[in-house]
Amino acid sequence: MEIFEQLLSELPKKVLFHERKLFLPESKNIFLCGPFGCGKTTLALLHAAKKKEPYIYIDLRDFRLDNLDFASVYEFAASRKISTIIFDGFEDDNFSIRRNIQTILISNTQNSVDGFETLHLNGLDFEEYLSFYEGRGQNKNSEEEAVAHIFADFIKDGSLPKIAEFSEFDKARYKTKLIRQIATTKTEELILIEFLRKTAMKFSLLQIFNTLKAKTKISKDFFYSYTQKLENMGVLFFVEKLHQKNSPKKIYSYDFTLKSVVDFKKDFSGIFENMVFLELNSRGYEAYYTDEAGLFVPEIEKTVLAKPFLPSDDEKMMAKLAKKAQELGIKEVEIITVSKEGETQIDGINIQTMPFWQWALSF
Repeated sequence: MEIFEQLLSELPKKVLFHERKLFLPESKNIFLCGPFGCGKTTLALLHAAKKKEPYIYIDLRDFRLDNLDFASVYEFAASRKISTIIFDGFEDDNFSIRRNIQTILISNTQNSVDGFETLHLNGLDFEEYLSFYEGRGQNKNSEEEAVAHIFADFIKDGSLPKIAEFSEFDKARYKTKLIRQIATTKTEELILIEFLRKTAMKFSLLQIFNTLKAKTKISKDFFYSYTQKLENMGVLFFVEKLHQKNSPKKIYSYDFTLKSVVDFKKDFSGIFENMVFLELNSRGYEAYYTDEAGLFVPEIEKTVLAKPFLPSDDEKMMAKLAKKAQELGIKEVEIITVSKEGETQIDGINIQTMPFWQWALSF
């Protein structure tokens, strides 16, 4: 029992509160999953700390815990009237302990555990980022200027909650560390980096495999198995083409800035598109890509086109976009930009242009 007393003494005296859109139920057992760095541990600690009763946090990756006996944890918790037990770094799918103590299992892999409600946490969407860091724009002349200022930081920082704690020098190092936590071997690292470099591009898995095979010795079974793991973790998203399931898929990552960590090539358009996709995903929308009209979202019956900077001859682009929308049977198109806004109708197609921050806050 001494080791559990030690763990109790190491609990943070204060958990910094940042509101997230995902709330944990008070009494249910919870399987909380999501990729590295998205804030799962902080959310669980905050949930437990808000209760009047004590709680205990156990990191299953703690080197000091050898052959941990789960039953003894519950015996200790009952003796100390602990209301919540948090097990971090959970990797199994077999958990049979059932007691009158709320249990939160934290995992990087999306799964299900019998008797537990599965909740998936993503990185910050823009609205959450705004609530985290809204103080940054306090000296601006208007609320709109303040939001635009925070948006500039969002583009640079990405959606990971802890990123603002670091200096500019350490931000890239933190993200590199996350990549190495996701990819624990050299082969896994090569696979993940190849995907990240192809953010917002269209590729089949076979094309990616053949590219990697030309660089290193790799088996097809391992490649497909690890790719499935990355998708299951929520690290990568593979988006199908509208009405063409067997076509190459668009690749997006759970943090739109990771491409910049693995590649010196500038691709602001790809990063911006990934950001728009994640905003749709955070709202639970399913999306399909089209060749010229952006991401089609069936639930809202419109396409969303990420276009950070419109061309000077945007009237010609609008005409082509309207024609494509007509072919797809779509009546509404949203063009998401860095700063430009406007609205036009062409041949019955309503095309609305708006800055990302304005669009993200309008859901």
